[in-house]
Amino acid sequence: MSNTRRPRRHDDGRPYDFDLGAVKAGAELRPFVVRDADGTRWTFAHMDSLNIWPLLAAAEQGDNMAMRAVFREALGQQWEEFQKRPMPGYRMLSLFKAYQKHCGAAEGESLASTDS
Repeated sequence: MSNTRRPRRHDDGRPYDFDLGAVKAGAELRPFVVRDADGTRWTFAHMDSLNIWPLLAAAEQGDNMAMRAVFREALGQQWEEFQKRPMPGYRMLSLFKAYQKHCGAAEGESLASTDS
């Protein structure tokens, strides 16, 4: 069986097969807001809204670097202040698990997963 589908054409008349600009999130990408012990609030962008390129690069360096990259991307301008605070590993892991759950990612799911 041959593929007889013809490429679509944009307003400029040039053909294309997939309109990446038309892709929308499947659900509301609500931020994840965290309250720290001193009352400081941190707002993490939804995981599905993050720029994937730095996350993929960090994932090649292992899970810890991947988690750090996710937080850096998710916190944006808040990252510098956030990383200055002491953070025991057990709290960081709990925070990451809660963030994954909020974003609909299964525990242990790859940061680059397209199913999240």
